[in-house]
Amino acid sequence: TQLPAYIQQPLVVVHDGSAMDVTLHWSVWAAWPEGAGSVGVSWQAQVVPWVPGAELEIRLPADTDVRNLWCAELVRRTADGIFTIRLAPYPTTSFGGNLGYRNTDAGSVTQRLLGALA
Repeated sequence: TQLPAYIQQPLVVVHDGSAMDVTLHWSVWAAWPEGAGSVGVSWQAQVVPWVPGAELEIRLPADTDVRNLWCAELVRRTADGIFTIRLAPYPTTSFGGNLGYRNTDAGSVTQRLLGALA
C-alpha cells in the first residue's frame, strides 16, 4: 500500500447529550521500521465539524499503541480495537499522533490500519 493514504469516514458523536454527524478525513502519512520487528506510523484526522470536547469511537487494529496524541486524548480502548478519543476542548480542525505496532512489518501494518479505518 502506497503512502500517504487518505480515507473519509462518517461518524456520529454524542456531546452534551446531543448526537451530531461529523466526518473524519484521515491522512496516514508514513510507516517505518523501528527495529526488532516494530513499526511506527504517523497520521492525522481532520474533523468536520470540530466539536470541542466530543468523544469519538474509532476502530483501529487491536494491537495498536497510540502515542504522542496532539489536540486529543485517549480515554479508553477495548480488547477488540475500539478506541475512544476525546477531542481537545478548544476550537481547532485536526488531531493526530503516532501509532506503534510490534512483531510485524510496515506493509502489513499499513494494510491492516487502512482496512480498519475504511
